[in-house]
Amino acid sequence: MHTTRYAMLMLLFALLLCSGPARADTVTNRFTLGGVAARGKPVYVRMCSTCHGMNGDGAGPAASALSSPPRDYTDATVMSAFTDAYLYRVVREGGAMVGKSPLMGPWKHVLTDQQIRDVVAYIRQFSEQGSNDGADRSHIP
Repeated sequence: MHTTRYAMLMLLFALLLCSGPARADTVTNRFTLGGVAARGKPVYVRMCSTCHGMNGDGAGPAASALSSPPRDYTDATVMSAFTDAYLYRVVREGGAMVGKSPLMGPWKHVLTDQQIRDVVAYIRQFSEQGSNDGADRSHIP
């Protein structure tokens, strides 16, 4: 009797784990940026504008010396294709981690998690586009 009850509880627990909303295929749909563009601006100006430009157009003073041009954040078509989770990951982990240029280094050891979120919120303003599809993005992928 005790073994049967234990087995039933384990089966129920396994079913709950498998049926919960936190499946791997929906993780990127639950990311909430939570960034504040106004806080991201000074960080962007100090850390990003040298390559990406003060206006986010990819024409910063160092851009011409790079073998791969920096992303133009003013291109609304391109930027609308990027989720907040993707942009967060590029800034945090670097371009090489998403199959892009290794010249875009990781900032996770320089910027705090909140600063990265704030910078991404600021970057979004350059194109007035974003991942505004109404999806709940409360977890980082």
